[in-house]
Amino acid sequence: MMRRVVVTTVVVLGCVLSSGLLHAQSRELVSTDVAQRYGLERVWFTQVRVNPGRGRIRDIRLHVSGTRAQTISEVVTDQGRKYVYSERHLNAFGEPMGVEGAAKKAAERVELLKADGIAARVEQHVVPDITVYATTDQGMVHALDGETGQTIWASAVGESQYPTSAAAVSEELVAVVNGQTLSVLDARTGAVIEERRISGAPATGAAIIDRTVYVPMLNGQIKAFTFAEKASRWPVIYRSRGAIRFQPTVAGRRVVWPTDLGIISAILAQRPGIRYRLELNEGIAGPLLYSPPQQVLCVTSSGYLYSFDPRNGDVQWRFNTGDETGEPAAIVGETVYVFTRWSGMYAVSAAKGEIEWSAPLAAKFVAATRDNVFATTRNGQLIILDAKTGQVRTQIPTDESNMLFANNQTDRIYVGTHSGVLQCFREIGADWPTIHVPGFEEAAEKPGAKAKEEGTAPEKPVDPFRDPGAVDGAQPRTPAENPFGAAAPDTGKAERKQEPPAKSENPFD
Repeated sequence: MMRRVVVTTVVVLGCVLSSGLLHAQSRELVSTDVAQRYGLERVWFTQVRVNPGRGRIRDIRLHVSGTRAQTISEVVTDQGRKYVYSERHLNAFGEPMGVEGAAKKAAERVELLKADGIAARVEQHVVPDITVYATTDQGMVHALDGETGQTIWASAVGESQYPTSAAAVSEELVAVVNGQTLSVLDARTGAVIEERRISGAPATGAAIIDRTVYVPMLNGQIKAFTFAEKASRWPVIYRSRGAIRFQPTVAGRRVVWPTDLGIISAILAQRPGIRYRLELNEGIAGPLLYSPPQQVLCVTSSGYLYSFDPRNGDVQWRFNTGDETGEPAAIVGETVYVFTRWSGMYAVSAAKGEIEWSAPLAAKFVAATRDNVFATTRNGQLIILDAKTGQVRTQIPTDESNMLFANNQTDRIYVGTHSGVLQCFREIGADWPTIHVPGFEEAAEKPGAKAKEEGTAPEKPVDPFRDPGAVDGAQPRTPAENPFGAAAPDTGKAERKQEPPAKSENPFD
């Protein structure tokens, strides 16, 4: 009898918790009516696995695949009805129908509609795989389909009581640091491939090139762990001056990162030593931003936006906002968006570093389409700006608890809450995503072609007898007398210095 009472109590308690969770979701989600009023439609919403009351979403990462995509044949009638056939849809034998099979099905649909007196046409779309990776502060990593919200996989890493970093993502791997443990997962299945113990204090999330994971440490070191057959388990260490506060950035075949001393360092994958250092002599406001093929953007806390070449550190241009900054830049197409503390947002030409327009109300970048830029105000309200003039078109009421994640890779708007509710919006009629990542079509067809275009082909061997002041074939320079003093004049060239070769972390050395 007692057992029956306990079971009944548990069932009732579960119902109460479920109803409470549903009520929390309905209260935190932006309604479809509100979205449609401002020209948006909600594509999906979901609940990430978070322990209610204790767990929180730690970070969101969006990955647009450069090697995996699907071709979709869409039948559109004159009345606006649509029929979708993907190459991944299954045929009568339970096998993917492929591109030709999908096109054949679409053609058959057109003929059937024609027989009923309905005119229709076939449109083809190539849609890359878009994945949202969400990490929680309890060691959970979630992979969601960016277009449908469907959970692809969810995996637990490390210990729930240890801090979990933002995820580093590549085509094959996902890397997460939990406490002092580096966990590497299969990007398609979420299965844990391997775990490595990290000595020292990890600083932020890692970076990945091929099967090598670069973990930043608080003391300015980058530890490179390679997960491949016959690879050493000891990491290769790269040293930089200052403490690392932001996640390193992958720029082609290079990894670049800033320190709190305003020094940007760069390494080349599978090559020893620091390739160059760019000394800005002031604080960095956020992670560096890579714009393929040969541009990295950096925002300083004093209000400067720098553009430099990731191959050698040469400064291409710099733009002065005249105000303090605390947010990283965002780039969509040929426009860079930089945000200041009090003066709002500036739209700057990526090619020349010249101002295009300003928007005093904007404080953070959210997303962009061909005609609109979505941003938030200082009090967290979502606003829509004209992409050509920067004028505010409308303001959308949003709850202060909402988390609006910056997305400069597609035109989708991702909104979430710390309690794990995620939702995706798009402009009405934008059924297929607009991809802002340059060259994704070519990369999907020829995965090896992009590296050649970026100038990341194998470089000439480093001459061990050359002058140590020369970097990447440059002539040696005389270092500045005071590298931590006043900022050097904008000469368009970087102050570059060569670091000692990287050493393997072998305790028996």
